[in-house]
Amino acid sequence: EIGEVGEGEGEVHAVVSWFEVDLDREGEINLSSSPWAKDNSFARQQHWGQLIDVLALEPGGSFPTVKPGDMVELTANIHSNGGGGSIYFSNVEVMSQSGG
Repeated sequence: EIGEVGEGEGEVHAVVSWFEVDLDREGEINLSSSPWAKDNSFARQQHWGQLIDVLALEPGGSFPTVKPGDMVELTANIHSNGGGGSIYFSNVEVMSQSGG
């Protein structure tokens, strides 16, 4: 499970993600698919780019809503078939910090 603080008020329709990893203890050698990485040419030249997962809406349901200061708890699922795979978020829950 990972979390991200909501920065604006509204509904959550999708989750956008990328990875960043340090390959040494000093943090000098790293790999990132972030669109804001210092040198994001790596993300453009391979298949490990960013991910967008549009949330499924149950019939009669509504998208989760967030307010500034809320925490969004995500449960990520990774499925691999030996050469490819997929990542999706099976649970997106808003942990209200704004008192209502």
